[in-house]
Amino acid sequence: MTLKRFIVVFQILISIMWSRSSWSEEQANPSVAVAGTATQYKTVNFKVPVYLNNPNDQVGGFEMTFILDNPVVVDFTGAVDTVGTLINKFDYLDITVDTEGGNYITVVGIADQDSTPPSGVIGPGNGLLYNLLVNITSDCFVRADTTLTTIQVDKIHSRLSKSNGQLIDSVEFFDGSVYVPGLCVYGDANANGTVNLSDIIYLVNYVFKGSIPPCPEKAGDANKNNMVNLADIIFLVNHVFKGGPAPCPTG
Repeated sequence: MTLKRFIVVFQILISIMWSRSSWSEEQANPSVAVAGTATQYKTVNFKVPVYLNNPNDQVGGFEMTFILDNPVVVDFTGAVDTVGTLINKFDYLDITVDTEGGNYITVVGIADQDSTPPSGVIGPGNGLLYNLLVNITSDCFVRADTTLTTIQVDKIHSRLSKSNGQLIDSVEFFDGSVYVPGLCVYGDANANGTVNLSDIIYLVNYVFKGSIPPCPEKAGDANKNNMVNLADIIFLVNHVFKGGPAPCPTG
């Protein structure tokens, strides 16, 4: 199974679990839920949906803070996507992001700052509130590992308000996640995503000339014997020029 197909299957499973979860059931109180998602390393501006379940209220504003538990892998971009969402007609949207670590973001929205139509107030119903935008690291030391980064909702500092500004009581918030499967790195000595002649040259320089090691070092272990040496160079030569076995299944 290729990496892309695996991610698609994972997303389908998440959707099935999502549809059977308590969030999707009829509720008396409004709730906000960050989706469980899956993507690949090196992805830029990946959309993480934030959904609103609003049984009875007229939602006129909100403030929500989200925290990453693994900002080394996933990083908030400092923006949200509102195209085709419930807040695409909001008059005001403000975003504050941790510019140093990128591990938290606060999103504030106001539907109507004046009485000028059209009204952006959100009536009863369910739908996509907005998308958080995140970047996934391209760091070669990290991307060999499979990771699950939780996007936690700061429930103390997150709230919904009615169209008159009154806070809505008993709002439930649900955390989400970003699943990133590890990339197979065996044989990709220069970490460019492919195994070819350039990796052979890179290993020759490393093994015989003491140049920069592969990142991570196990990327140079083409034959997977837990050592990086001449045997790995021979393995790659056989693969690249003679159609020998690949270092690992392509992902």
